[in-house]
Amino acid sequence: CEFQRYLCELEIRSGINELFELIRSLNIPQAIITNARKNSAQPVLDVKGITPFMQFILFKEDYEERKPHPAPYLQG
Repeated sequence: CEFQRYLCELEIRSGINELFELIRSLNIPQAIITNARKNSAQPVLDVKGITPFMQFILFKEDYEERKPHPAPYLQG
């Protein structure tokens, strides 16, 4: 799969993991709600070390309505 080959090359913004760490240290819950499918988004979150910071992650398959509809946010 081409996607899998390039996972490590994907870049996230500088300082984002430090921000996640700061938010966690303040005991503020963190979550992700995405319109992406789990099989494409989860590997990116895992490789970039984001998953451990999140209390939960909702993917496209987890809700019926799509953002910007409020339903995904309310479910979260």
